Amino acid sequence: MAIGYDYYSTAMILINEGADQSIVNDDGFPGSRGIEGDKSLALAAVACAKTEEELGAAFDLCEKSIQELSKPSFVAAGLKTKRAIGANWTPTEAERFKEICGRL
Repeated sequence: MAIGYDYYSTAMILINEGADQSIVNDDGFPGSRGIEGDKSLALAAVACAKTEEELGAAFDLCEKSIQELSKPSFVAAGLKTKRAIGANWTPTEAERFKEICGRL
């Protein structure tokens, strides 16, 4: 649920404490993919980013796990963060966002 609801910090605590991300829910989705199977830790990181540094780290995570991302979910998380951080969404972040979208 932490990944499904974009609670990145909570998800990291659970993972670091040994949470089994492979356990599946009643719909057959593992914990690592969120409740509906459309999320990932990287997407939660993007959605929760509040600073330029956090967003950069989240984009790094996205690039490392690109095969786990869906374009609609990535775009939604990115646009949510863009609205939330306002002026901290610099041209550098905009370019990285576009590059990742292009790879999806």
